[in-house]
Amino acid sequence: MLRRAIPILAVLAVLLVAAPAVVAKRVKNSEPPPKVDAAAKVEPADPAELARQAGDLFHLKKDYNGALAKYNQAVELAPKDGGIRMQRANFFEIVSDLVIPKEKQKFRDLARDDYRQIAADDPDSIRGGIARDGLVRLAGTRLIEEKRVMCPAEANAAHERAESLYGAGKFAEAAAEYEKSTTGCPESPGYWVAYADAYYLLQQYDKAKELFTRALTIDPWSRAGHRFLADTEAKLGDGEAVIHQLELAVISDPVYEAGWSALRTYATGMGRKWNRVYGAKTPVTRKPDGADGKQNVSISLNLPQDSENQSRDELCWMMYALTKASVLGGTVLDDDASGELAERKVDPKSMSALEIERVSVKGALLSLGEADADSKEMPAVFWAMMARAENAAFLDEAIFLHMLDAPLAAEYPAFRDKNAERLVTYLDTVVVP
Repeated sequence: MLRRAIPILAVLAVLLVAAPAVVAKRVKNSEPPPKVDAAAKVEPADPAELARQAGDLFHLKKDYNGALAKYNQAVELAPKDGGIRMQRANFFEIVSDLVIPKEKQKFRDLARDDYRQIAADDPDSIRGGIARDGLVRLAGTRLIEEKRVMCPAEANAAHERAESLYGAGKFAEAAAEYEKSTTGCPESPGYWVAYADAYYLLQQYDKAKELFTRALTIDPWSRAGHRFLADTEAKLGDGEAVIHQLELAVISDPVYEAGWSALRTYATGMGRKWNRVYGAKTPVTRKPDGADGKQNVSISLNLPQDSENQSRDELCWMMYALTKASVLGGTVLDDDASGELAERKVDPKSMSALEIERVSVKGALLSLGEADADSKEMPAVFWAMMARAENAAFLDEAIFLHMLDAPLAAEYPAFRDKNAERLVTYLDTVVVP
């Protein structure tokens, strides 16, 4: 759930956070489902004021048509205002769960359009990261789930009242209702994060820190808890604590784009380097064995027509895919006693996802070669990053943080619990040194 806009970093180690804008919140289902006209409009007015009015109509009055009309007009008047567009995107996403079934897909598509526009307009910003997280939610492809608990109906009702008040910008009243929700369901980390966030927006940062810390004692891997605590530490002037909390945010969930974007923003603003690179992982899957007992492995490779102009990264991804296909097919190439490559039979069904990835990544890194890892003629940006991780003895950590997929995600929580300090050290010394 989106909660607030993101701080902007000032120069040096002084962190100045802009006043956050309020975003739309999820509301209770109503009967009958509201009929919402996506083409609704109102007369021109100030975009920020229109968005504020839309929040009141949406959260307090449950006037969905009126709210949408004002959101539409606000975006028309300020199409490059990412904050206003984010509010409308979140509104579309929430309303998609309230309207009649045949309207659901239309509003989900409208939300996607807004999230994509936000991410395209400012891809490196924290808001761009939040938009990419929104696209993941809509796709239903989140790999790491946070802790959830069943709460009493009274606590849930208090939380819903608080969410509506929060969405309308009434933070003091929201805090009072959030307190009731945490009293009624103290084991819910999400309720504590929401409670703390209300105090953040009331500019009571010591109280917010206390409550965020309480949430993290219940769930040490609450990605939002760590990211919002980082914002609070920024307000309290502790830059190193900001970086540490954001490192914990992305360790909590390696595909948490808002966390990565915030880490980049704060780290570079404090004069640190930024060494994270995205990679388009080549899909390699093992299908059911054939009737003759032979393994069946599928590779999805997009081979460029002009092989002479392939980047080193493209060549490495090809080698990664071929190596992984070989492993899934039961064969690994190893150096023998004489230093020559020799085939070794393996049982992929007995290997962990990490073991398979490790062999595949090392196969790609062999094709990279240390001498030209950063060649200007054939640059390897992603694989140079993975080579740096291997050279620093953090290859497993880099695989989980930069190459997470469903099989790795199933193994990641146990790895994270056992190797939390190594994950932090990798980020602190290699990614944002």
